[in-house]
Amino acid sequence: MIKTKSVHDVIEATDGQRILVSCYWPKYADLKIVDLWLPELGSDLELAKNWQRKKFDWNFFVEDYLKKMEKPEIKKILQQIAITSINKNITLVGHSRSSSICHRSILKKLLEDLI
Repeated sequence: MIKTKSVHDVIEATDGQRILVSCYWPKYADLKIVDLWLPELGSDLELAKNWQRKKFDWNFFVEDYLKKMEKPEIKKILQQIAITSINKNITLVGHSRSSSICHRSILKKLLEDLI
């Protein structure tokens, strides 16, 4: 099973393997908040900043992020996570408090489509 959470959310035993999918480490965060950090699965910093500043719409954000996820080295990582999620809970962790309008929602769907 694949879930998404914010770094601000409570850590639960049912989270399973917690993977930080951000290009940068959260300020003041303890190393124990995640089991693995995969910065290459985060949205590009400029893309995230410009999205927050409303310089483009959500569809543009999605398209740009999906292009990044097409890289062969990224696809390998995605396949490994998808396979792991068959037998183990995976929680994708990021900075945004909202999972629905965040790259985590896109990433979750990509992973679920690989299963």
